[in-house]
Amino acid sequence: MLFGLTACPYCNCDNVQPVNLQDIPEEVVAKLYYKNDTVYLFKHSSGTLVEYQSDVQFTDSDLQKFSCDCLQIINNEQHYKTSLTSETNAPDISCKLNNLKEPYYPLRIGIWKILFEIPLSEEDAGNEPPMLDELVIDGRTYHNVYTLHNPNAGLKQIDIDSLYYNHEFGIIKITKTNDEYFIRQD
Repeated sequence: MLFGLTACPYCNCDNVQPVNLQDIPEEVVAKLYYKNDTVYLFKHSSGTLVEYQSDVQFTDSDLQKFSCDCLQIINNEQHYKTSLTSETNAPDISCKLNNLKEPYYPLRIGIWKILFEIPLSEEDAGNEPPMLDELVIDGRTYHNVYTLHNPNAGLKQIDIDSLYYNHEFGIIKITKTNDEYFIRQD
């Protein structure tokens, strides 16, 4: 897609440089747990089973973007977005991956308006959230589990408190500030 290269209307820069992004590496994409058009089960703390339906979308585009540093032309912007939705009042979940900060490819998991980041590439080393070597949840042992906590939990009456995630099983557990939780089921 070609764009007319014009100067930024907010400043006097005329030197527009394109940003050519690389494809998201296959080994990073392979770490995306959720597949399209699949049902994932979670057990609510009340014992009720909650079905989440997945919808995975991939977009690849070129775009023009204005900023205080003038115009940017971004080539090959890629996005993977997975939506997990339920027909119950369980919170919807979104999982997003893009190549805008290459070589860093964090998976951003949104639950309600809370955002958690999971590293997917070796370059993310040093930015990892705490990880447990082993965690037993609902009688099952999981290994290499990221434990992410909402730093603002408790500011609202009921909110998402924490998320437990590993690359092999995706979201393992979600806890809320009112002691409710959701645990993945096989």
